[in-house]
Amino acid sequence: MQWWELRDPNERVVYRESHPMAFENGAFQRTVAISATSFRTKQGSGILVHGMELPSAPGNGGWVQVFGFKYGRDKYGADSSLFGPFAPPILIDGEFLDVDTDWLRPNPTSWGGTSATVMQDVLKFQVWTGNVNIVYPVLVNWISGKLQPAWRCIETTFN
Repeated sequence: MQWWELRDPNERVVYRESHPMAFENGAFQRTVAISATSFRTKQGSGILVHGMELPSAPGNGGWVQVFGFKYGRDKYGADSSLFGPFAPPILIDGEFLDVDTDWLRPNPTSWGGTSATVMQDVLKFQVWTGNVNIVYPVLVNWISGKLQPAWRCIETTFN
């Protein structure tokens, strides 16, 4: 693959990524497969772009990159200036499982004014740790247009 791009419904390029190519002994040094899947959550919608080098061993996940509209598409329409990657590619050794809303983070309560909606959804990935598969949740913050771990360790214990 030399390049890949995302286009809007009018066929305009909204994102393009190029990769160097190397051709030796009548073959390409590496081959990368790219696929894309749309997803919809309660707060917004986006595109998951998944890439992996071929050939690849079973269970190798490659990488995933999340694209979407900051603030969610429904709030500002299809303003292309708000569309883009929410983070650099995430290296995964597993697969994308599901989209969910983070029910552990309730909306803030109102103190005399209107309450703010916390626009956070969760993308769930199955990841192989070497011994077991775990479900790793990634938080989608539609307001900032960023990704972050859904869970953070606040305290550690030492033996």
